[in-house]
Amino acid sequence: MASRMAKWFYTFLLAVSLNIGFSAPAVSGCGKRIMPLGDSITTGSSAEVTDPAYMVGYRKFLWDALQASGYLVDFVGTYNNGWAYPGFDSQHEGEGGTTAAVVAGRIYQRLLEFEPDIILLHLGTNDRTTSTANIDLILNEVDRYESDTGNVVTVVVARIIQQNPLSDIVTTFNQNLSDLVTARAAGGDNVRLVDMESALTYPDDLYNQLHPTSVGFGKMANVWKAELDSILTSCTDTVAPSQPTGLAGSTPYSNRVDLSWVASTDVDSGVAGYRIYRDGVEIATSVVPSYTDNSVAAGTTYNYGVEAYDFAGNVSLISKVGVTTPLAAIDLRVNVGGGDYVDSGGNLWQADYGYNGGYITTTTAAIAGTADAALYQTGRWDDVGGAELIYNYAVPAGLYQVTLHFVETYSKAFKIGGRIFDVALEGSVLIPNLDIYAEAGANTALAKTVTLNVTDGELNIEFLHQVENPAVRAIEIVRLGDAVPDTEAPTVPAGLSGTVNGSSRIDLSWTASTDNVGVAGYRIYRDGVEIGTSTTPSYTDTGLTAVTSYVYEVAAYDFAGNTSLLSTAITLTTDVAPTSWRINAGGGDYVDSGGNLWQADYGYNGGYITTTTAAIA
Repeated sequence: MASRMAKWFYTFLLAVSLNIGFSAPAVSGCGKRIMPLGDSITTGSSAEVTDPAYMVGYRKFLWDALQASGYLVDFVGTYNNGWAYPGFDSQHEGEGGTTAAVVAGRIYQRLLEFEPDIILLHLGTNDRTTSTANIDLILNEVDRYESDTGNVVTVVVARIIQQNPLSDIVTTFNQNLSDLVTARAAGGDNVRLVDMESALTYPDDLYNQLHPTSVGFGKMANVWKAELDSILTSCTDTVAPSQPTGLAGSTPYSNRVDLSWVASTDVDSGVAGYRIYRDGVEIATSVVPSYTDNSVAAGTTYNYGVEAYDFAGNVSLISKVGVTTPLAAIDLRVNVGGGDYVDSGGNLWQADYGYNGGYITTTTAAIAGTADAALYQTGRWDDVGGAELIYNYAVPAGLYQVTLHFVETYSKAFKIGGRIFDVALEGSVLIPNLDIYAEAGANTALAKTVTLNVTDGELNIEFLHQVENPAVRAIEIVRLGDAVPDTEAPTVPAGLSGTVNGSSRIDLSWTASTDNVGVAGYRIYRDGVEIGTSTTPSYTDTGLTAVTSYVYEVAAYDFAGNTSLLSTAITLTTDVAPTSWRINAGGGDYVDSGGNLWQADYGYNGGYITTTTAAIA
């Protein structure tokens, strides 16, 4: 089984075999890369199989049938399910819960990465719409890829399977899908339509509302196989590809090596890809004659090797080259969600790397407030489930200035409070309660800069959820010099004041302190006892006793642990306990039309906030 990056296909099987409007030279060799593209049905979600190592859906049935027919094929894609089966190529591009709109936004990059010859597309179940507009966008992106690269993609589009109970939406969607494929084929696209809807028996072949049983998956594989029989040719191959030549390495950054070589040739099945070795250990594969290694250290010599392999598994002789990275650079710029980019000032921004997860977002909207709109038109966002989005960069110890670039392009967040999140650097929240729209408005660039010491050789930037999902567009890191030994405490918080809000709450605020490196936060004291901390110059103290006087003081602290003197103390007395309480669940303080104050949400043990802009009768 070829590994993920070792894929070189020109055809795109969307369950429609589609060669979108481009006449390119025929691909040499009988081997083909096939990208199974879709959602959890492509992944193989099933009540019968819950272990990802054995989750194969229709893909293994299809793989086995293709092997039995003597076809040399390579399944390609970002994801890997079913790897426990020996000899099965378990890669695919199926993501549970995804929609055609999401796929349309990222398929171009996937095509560049895996270069499929054929795409098997079964997509639309999660869209829950009769419209095929987003399928059309996917095909347009294939068009663009073909035009940009000269590669040829065959797309096979499938009428999607039905549901239990039968859905009129699916029926209409499939009819519209047939019309779309027919129209594109009439316009010159090489698009093939297959009918998955009619291939299954309902509800017998479904184990739940949406997903097939193993019998149903087997029937899907039969449909794909029948169509592929008209595209693929069988062949035998015992000759290895030619040895890669001209292997060279360049070091645009201290933490990056770019490798390139002259493409190998193969007289039989064709070159499937290349294996890349560093210091004798395989680190990756590539379907193109180039590779970027972002996991190197500054000032270090590495020995790289590259070998080609074909669809039959024959391997060429290996080529080798030594590369030494330069000493650490003093600055680093990353084009989040995008590729290498040169800005209007001539600065090179590296392609996105260093992240632990998240999803790429793109936009074609015009971006105000910047001469480099393209830098803000790609980004990365993080969903509420799982770990928070973190970027990690190996940097020498020192004092750093970090500038993070943001823009709000999501229409549902075009309001104050629509998206709020914190940004923590080196474990401390240095950009709290960031509301991009409140600070910059819609489709307008926003840059936030902080200065901090890095002492452990790694700079960590973490994006923490509050409202909606965190999102970032670009990261700029500049080393200002050696780490500053910080023995200086922040200035004393000034102007401490408080507002009594009822019988059990007091709101405190003060003027922000300053520090030679940076203020990390504030400690709040009540009657001489620390009761909490805050990263902003405000604090709300709740759960107090009615008609009781409290003495408050505040001290600032920095990242080195230096603490200021206490502020001037203030004394505040809570009100008489009310005979009734008004709580604005999920919201802030609110004065109603009768002049009554509703307190901000508190007293709960969990749950989630919900909001709406709908008119309330």
